[in-house]
Amino acid sequence: MKINYIQMHMRDKKRSIIGSVAALVVMITVAFFLTGFSAQSLAAETIGGDYISAGADFENGTLSGTSVVPMAGGRELALSLQPSQPQGRYLSEPQAADYTFNALGLHWKADLPAGAAVKVEVRFSQDGNQWGDWQPVNEIVDELPNHIASTKSAGETIGDLVFTDAGRFFQYRIDLTGSTTGQAPAVTKMTASYIDSKGYHNSTLSLSNITRNISNALAPSPASADLNYIPRTQWGANDAYTQANWPPEYAQPQKIILHHTAGANYDPDPFATVRGIYQYHAVSLGWGDIGYNFLVDELGRVYEGRMGGDGVIGAHALGWNTGSVGISVMGNYELRDINTAIYNAVAELMTIKANQDYIDPYGSSYFVHYEGCPGNCYPVGGYSANILGHRDLAGNYTACPGNFLYAYLPYFRTAAYINYSPIPINGGIRVKWDSLNGAPGPAIRAEYCLSNPSGSCPGEAQAQDFQNGIIIWNPAGGTYWIHGGILAKYDQLGRETGALGLPTSDEGDVSGVTGARESDFTHGRIYWGPGVGTFAMTDQEIIDKYDASSPGMGTGPEYFGLPTSDVYVAWDGKGQNMQKAIFTTNPYLHAHYVRGGVMVKYQMMGGPTGLLHLIELEEAPLPGVPDASTAVNAVLQNGRIYWSLYTGSHIVNGGVYVTYMNFCTATGCGPKSRLGLPITDEYPIALPGGAARSQFQHGFITWWILYGSWVDVYY
Repeated sequence: MKINYIQMHMRDKKRSIIGSVAALVVMITVAFFLTGFSAQSLAAETIGGDYISAGADFENGTLSGTSVVPMAGGRELALSLQPSQPQGRYLSEPQAADYTFNALGLHWKADLPAGAAVKVEVRFSQDGNQWGDWQPVNEIVDELPNHIASTKSAGETIGDLVFTDAGRFFQYRIDLTGSTTGQAPAVTKMTASYIDSKGYHNSTLSLSNITRNISNALAPSPASADLNYIPRTQWGANDAYTQANWPPEYAQPQKIILHHTAGANYDPDPFATVRGIYQYHAVSLGWGDIGYNFLVDELGRVYEGRMGGDGVIGAHALGWNTGSVGISVMGNYELRDINTAIYNAVAELMTIKANQDYIDPYGSSYFVHYEGCPGNCYPVGGYSANILGHRDLAGNYTACPGNFLYAYLPYFRTAAYINYSPIPINGGIRVKWDSLNGAPGPAIRAEYCLSNPSGSCPGEAQAQDFQNGIIIWNPAGGTYWIHGGILAKYDQLGRETGALGLPTSDEGDVSGVTGARESDFTHGRIYWGPGVGTFAMTDQEIIDKYDASSPGMGTGPEYFGLPTSDVYVAWDGKGQNMQKAIFTTNPYLHAHYVRGGVMVKYQMMGGPTGLLHLIELEEAPLPGVPDASTAVNAVLQNGRIYWSLYTGSHIVNGGVYVTYMNFCTATGCGPKSRLGLPITDEYPIALPGGAARSQFQHGFITWWILYGSWVDVYY
């Protein structure tokens, strides 16, 4: 008997079938160049079906030392041993699923006398002729939900999922062994739950399958110590189904329990594997959701498991589910070591959960678990380590999480303890800390009032210090994390009582400047750039001018570069240096800037604190200047800077400047006169009492302390 069902969301699914090899090649080529392309962006529709054999159905298979016999009372038939046979085997007929699948779980009902045994194996085929090797079906003994007795898999022996590569046919065999007293096991029902979590039920040439397969080949490099977190919506859970069938239940976490899934290593598509586990747990077995709280793949990615967030009760260790967090590493680590990405991810996740739930990684605590479940549960209290392997749990009988993974438990405890703090994190600051996946690290100080650190100030700004920065709640709106170089600058400027005030944003990327970061504050912002350093913009007129860069020239940071100084006092105003500009301001002139060659000359003359003082007018073109169609000039309080492509940057000031601007010929005055643009700065010449000269394109102006200024023009 077959039962088919679809219980998961479908996203990014296209039903078009490509009709030619040429079109297929084009699609593959396009897929490789899709921007932002990764496995995380694709969630296949997951479907599943059941093939059920019960009673007389077993007569259709091959019976070796076994037979189909009536159970006690005669109303139910079962697969059992032939009389006087200590062992026997049943081989099912090859079964064809309704579609290609990538995972299959076997679960069965059996009467198992003490000392008797039932072992199950399965194999797969794509065409029904060529078969793969027989694979053992390991039993799930303890990784069950508290409500197992009310699910459709109640009373069944549950086999672990077995994964395959595009199977269409399956066949199972059952080995039965009687007890030493001659009592035989009896199997009354076998359910084969086949699952397609890769989208094979679409055309194999569909866009969703092509792009999904390419995404696996383009999987990201191993994760860093920062948590690479995959929420349920991203891997493809069906929260509506879970809410209807197993809504979240909560208990304060006290223990962190480490598992492995005991599945295949080197998984080419862990997203599909997580979806397959979800489908098996939630739908095939009727639990309503995936059992683990978190799963970790071999690339160090952490998948959100059981729906509900912190404190939700999962299904990963029967009798210990309530009050624990189950972390399962995908793969089998009984005979194989873990890699660095797995280690980093598990250590980071344990650190986050330890801080989040105040679980001392090195500590032990009193915990009430239940034994005899399901059916005859009774409480047992006692002290146990706070971070445990599944095999450590009293009442659970398993080798999980495998010898190699289990050997890392002391190191995971140490890694979590290094960043652990029992100092509580509460309220909006806790919400922010959680949203950052614990990136600020452990709290090193209790939450305090910024205006009164040793007292209270309801409604005013609150803060809490962490190992990696500070989180501040701004009553004007928002809670923000400041850290690293930006925090160092914020501290230098007096934090919230200084020029910047309270934060109004988290640290973020700077548009148009690769690798740069910025944070906004009530009265300014702080920029950090690689090779540049950390500097603050605290003058609003300079900020407004910086933000209002020329149309088409990009953002302020793109057009002017990052700040290379803080705001500083300059004569009767202020100045600030950027990578590509210098800004000045005062209450009368307001904010102006110079760039390019004019800026270079201004810097050579001491910038805003130098001889030329502040900028009065930004550089502007000089139309009509002979032989200098590219000419510009900037007006400073104490002179002008002229620049052109042909003459470079030069200064005219003092008495020379007055004479220059008053010298007129038929073409105009100053730079438009026959003199043209300056080709030197003012330089001293040897005349009694002191003299100086500036050369121009067609002459020079001399200033002598005894006689004033005069012009010599070349015609």
